[in-house]
Amino acid sequence: MPVLLHIQVFKGKSLTEDSFYLPEDLTQVLQTVKKKTEESEIQLERLKEEETQKKQGIEMVTPAYKQFKSWAEEFYPVTLEQKKIITYQLLKRVEIGRDYKISVELNMTYSQFCTE
Repeated sequence: MPVLLHIQVFKGKSLTEDSFYLPEDLTQVLQTVKKKTEESEIQLERLKEEETQKKQGIEMVTPAYKQFKSWAEEFYPVTLEQKKIITYQLLKRVEIGRDYKISVELNMTYSQFCTE
């Protein structure tokens, strides 16, 4: 607000003929400053919305990540035979293509993965 106050002082002086600035020039400058302020406020709101959406996305992924991490921690110390059994239960199909392109089909849906 110091800029607006400064412009208003100049505007007051120009009205009393104590300044070489014309009131119309100062009015135009004031309108430009107000427009830029409004644009900045709109952009700030948009950025706040984006931040909120990103936080919500992180909050939705975090439980699935923690569950997956706990599965990995449980999977690591078991024997090779137990790992095979777990893998057969989780995976429906695994394809390895050219350039080692790997395609994995799970035995569950994404919503089942997230909730179980």
